Amino acid sequence: MASYLKLILILIFSVVVISCSKTSTTASTATKSKKTEESIVLKNKVLVFQDGSYEDFNLDKMPIPTQGEDNFYRELYSNLKYPLIARNNGTQGSVMFSVDIDQSGEVKGITKITSLSAECDKVADTAIRKASRKGFKPYKYEGTPVKVKYLIPVNFVIR
Repeated sequence: MASYLKLILILIFSVVVISCSKTSTTASTATKSKKTEESIVLKNKVLVFQDGSYEDFNLDKMPIPTQGEDNFYRELYSNLKYPLIARNNGTQGSVMFSVDIDQSGEVKGITKITSLSAECDKVADTAIRKASRKGFKPYKYEGTPVKVKYLIPVNFVIR
């Protein structure tokens, strides 16, 4: 069952990456590889738990961290230290995480979905866990609190 869910998340992530690659690039872009200048935009996404599975409803609103969105991202990126070895190697891109949020807004799990490098993955994991520890406001779909998977990219860009 867990491997089935992981396969579904990977497939959904692939669709997100493909659809996002057709949009214009912004400051939150990530390079496809170390050797190319092309970039893709990785955006946050919400999957709603309905009828026993997570479904993508293309919702515009995202789960709201209890400390507020600005403070959430401030804490996330203030805890994110670009690994020296990754910076020296020119490694850029995103590590994608799935944050499982229950009906009460409590974080029930954080899973890395895509990897960038061992060093970047480790610091991104630490930063996302620290920023998410206060939880989220209960996410409502059609007025009812629901369980969601919040897909959050942690971006590494050399400036």
